[in-house]
Amino acid sequence: MNRSSSAELKSSNKQEYLDVNAQNYYEFGYLRGLHLKKKIRITNRVFNAFVKAYKLSYKQFISIANNYTIPDDYRDEIQGIADATGLNYEQILVQKLWIDIYYGILQPSKMVKKNIGACTSFIVRNHKNQCIHGQSMDFGLVFFPTFNWLKYKIRGKEPVFCLNLGCYSFPMGKNLNITSTLNLVQTRKMGDFGIPTSLKSQIAFENCKNPINFYKIMTQSYCGGWNYIHSDRKGNIIACETLPSTKIIYYLNTTNSIVKTNTFQSESLKDSLIDRLYSIKRQEKTEELIREKLSQNNRFNMRDGMEILCYNDGTEASICRFSKPNNYLDVVTEGFFMTNGNKVFFGIGNPVISSWGKITI
Repeated sequence: MNRSSSAELKSSNKQEYLDVNAQNYYEFGYLRGLHLKKKIRITNRVFNAFVKAYKLSYKQFISIANNYTIPDDYRDEIQGIADATGLNYEQILVQKLWIDIYYGILQPSKMVKKNIGACTSFIVRNHKNQCIHGQSMDFGLVFFPTFNWLKYKIRGKEPVFCLNLGCYSFPMGKNLNITSTLNLVQTRKMGDFGIPTSLKSQIAFENCKNPINFYKIMTQSYCGGWNYIHSDRKGNIIACETLPSTKIIYYLNTTNSIVKTNTFQSESLKDSLIDRLYSIKRQEKTEELIREKLSQNNRFNMRDGMEILCYNDGTEASICRFSKPNNYLDVVTEGFFMTNGNKVFFGIGNPVISSWGKITI
């Protein structure tokens, strides 16, 4: 291990994150695996239980996983994580891309039906031309112990701050210039076997300095149905709805806000949805709440965004969803994120009852 590579668990207002500086991808993976060993091993156990519960075959997952394109740097990272955690390469590989397999292969082929993830994201350009960009991450309660925030810098790359499930990196977070959020969409269309979403997220955060390039990387392959919003500190924004072989692009220029949930708004994509009504009420409520905030002299700040992420009225329109006792497959809010391009507020848990960490990147 190079002496200049290091990792430290840090906290802000009781919210933990791992801070890693690495000279290469193997060392990044090893340090990540070493300090997040418990979460990564728990993810592996939860995944194994998940496979058994749905009467699936682990060998089947491995067989599917081997079809995806894994760039060499990330093979090194995967091997580093495996060496540090005591798991094998294939176990980490599956952890890196199982969400793509679940939503891009198994759901469209009707091998699984349960929706295990949901989230709400939005961006608002305010009167100061600031982009207030935020997201809640909702997932099955059983996955809660696996979530973690990671700040890292690999030599020659951009510094990154992002949310992870075990070692699966979501395109939810930011680097020095770009902020990104995402939403899973359940579709009937099979994904392709390009670079997995988790690895595209890392590639984009590590290399991109503007929203267009970030968007181009995230749409190099279509491993399932995803909605994205990418923004930068200059107020440039690009949002898109993606489906295998199809993409719909939105630029924020004539409107003040964009909301994305777990559905498509483009009419041409709606026939691909497994459930056309899913998340519609949450989509409409989020848009309504933003309109109400903007009606007050077109002003919108970080606190306004935080209040929206905390909204719960006990119905399907709720943005923040609370857990129920002993219902481990229930989809609840487990992570949250809000930024104005400079300051970042973040956390694991429920934004109503959990503290909000703060970091600058």
